[in-house]
Amino acid sequence: MRRSGNMASAIAIVCATLIAISCCVQGSVIVTVSGVAALDSNCDIDDIRDQAIRDAWRRAAEQGAGLFLHAETRVEDLMLVSSELSTWVDAVILEYTVLRAWEDDLFYWIEIEAEVDTFKLGQTLESLGVAIESVGDPRTAVRISEVRLGERQELSISEAIVREALKDKGFILVEASEASGVSFASLGEENAQTALELAQAYAADVAVVGNVEAVPAGQVEIGLFTWYSARAYTDLTAILRSTGEVLASSYGEATVPALSLEVASVEAIERAVTSALPSLMFEAIANLSMINGSGLRAMQLVVEGARSLHEAQQIQVALGTLREVSDIELRQYGEALTAYSVAYLGPSDSLGRELEQAAFSALLRSYLGRDTRMTVVALDFGSIHVKLE
Repeated sequence: MRRSGNMASAIAIVCATLIAISCCVQGSVIVTVSGVAALDSNCDIDDIRDQAIRDAWRRAAEQGAGLFLHAETRVEDLMLVSSELSTWVDAVILEYTVLRAWEDDLFYWIEIEAEVDTFKLGQTLESLGVAIESVGDPRTAVRISEVRLGERQELSISEAIVREALKDKGFILVEASEASGVSFASLGEENAQTALELAQAYAADVAVVGNVEAVPAGQVEIGLFTWYSARAYTDLTAILRSTGEVLASSYGEATVPALSLEVASVEAIERAVTSALPSLMFEAIANLSMINGSGLRAMQLVVEGARSLHEAQQIQVALGTLREVSDIELRQYGEALTAYSVAYLGPSDSLGRELEQAAFSALLRSYLGRDTRMTVVALDFGSIHVKLE
């Protein structure tokens, strides 16, 4: 490229940010979308179905919360130097239902109905504004299985990113040398069970595991250059060793173009993992904060079917007879739902089992004066929803 004297080359940077927002208020929306994946005789049909579901998740998030696009083109001496298009979605898919699935000659399609939470988590870890010190600096073990362009990586870029992010937030990281007689040199599919095994082997309070994969996503000719795209997917899970509960889980995805497929795959992995970290850390710290030093955790108990305020108060009295329950407060009574705050010595699923036991049902009948029992409808780390039947 020719340059004249000391004159700097003319550089033009054109940036465009397009924001399409389908929902402008905090809350959740229900959307119906279709995802698609290419049929491949070399791939298992379950893997193809997973790809289609992931595509549907992305489309649901885009439709429910809006797609943010950032385009940047760099021109030097009237020649194209680089062109980048990046996208992100700031939303959480709370739950989804598969409505139908079908195939044609080339593609596998799946249609889902999803509830999308449009609450903005923030694009960077700095936006979290929470400190792990408030929940006791838990010892944390990390293991991420990374597959890049079909090859499993011994040195995981994604694991380094996760470890650095956790360290920055105050998590106390344990090293491989601290494992108690167990070798984890052979990495496979990571899940909540392997996370629990990892935490037990390292005597860690918390274990974070994940799977990351980067695959080719096409190429395009732009001027004299060939741009290669790579798409990366990641799922991260954090578990609590003492109970085996899932503290948090998150999913990230990114597609990145570059002048080489290797560079594109590395950058896609970095972006996918970085996008999944804020929600994972926020949820993990929030759930850890529900547990105090004695093991008690704050929970919300929602009861469906209390017929009157008097019944709601009697349920509160009945709950007070449970040995592991304390600090019961009737927060809200309604004809449809009644909400209590409780402190419970144990996980929410343990409380759910206790509420469904015959002994508590008999006690409940004596307090309410009618034949009824509690059935668990739904539960997660910090809340439990039951129905009087």
